[in-house]
Amino acid sequence: MVDGANAADAPPMAETAHDDAGDTRPEPPPWDDAPPAQAPAVADARAASDAADAGAIPPVQTDASTALGDAWSALAREMAAAGLIAALVRETAMQSQCVARGVREGVDHWALQVARESLCTEAHRERLEQAMAQTLGQPVSLSLVKGEATDTPAMRDQAERARRQLAAEAMIHGDALVRQLLTTHPGARVVPDSIRPI
Repeated sequence: MVDGANAADAPPMAETAHDDAGDTRPEPPPWDDAPPAQAPAVADARAASDAADAGAIPPVQTDASTALGDAWSALAREMAAAGLIAALVRETAMQSQCVARGVREGVDHWALQVARESLCTEAHRERLEQAMAQTLGQPVSLSLVKGEATDTPAMRDQAERARRQLAAEAMIHGDALVRQLLTTHPGARVVPDSIRPI
């Protein structure tokens, strides 16, 4: 907002997709021995598992910075929205990076990397595995590994909030009425903390 004058809030700019590019790529688990391929989104995961049951098992995905991050972020948010994960189990999901995934003999194998040792527990793994199986509608095998995470749902949410904030500030500073008020009232200024995206 502008001190000493009123300015109408302006809606933030249209959202754009966010793509993090982490460089840390740990070794895949022992079952990850097929060549990498494009990982499906959550909706496509169900179709991929059906194809696997029919005998056409897709190759395991090992790129942990793009498609795997998309699939895991979508799945984590879906489980949280459905109330299947909460408290520390939800925190484990949001702070984890998917580093490998593959469907073998009808079982969807996931490997998640977690930076915080307190979240990388067997109890959290079991509860998260159950929620994943319920959401995906198929058997799931989940591995939790302690290590640096560079592409997590929480990081993506934080980056999106920052992007929306910058877009809202740019809209305010570029508004013709705001510029006119600042020109008319030399002592007026835009207070950054008063701007909130909608």
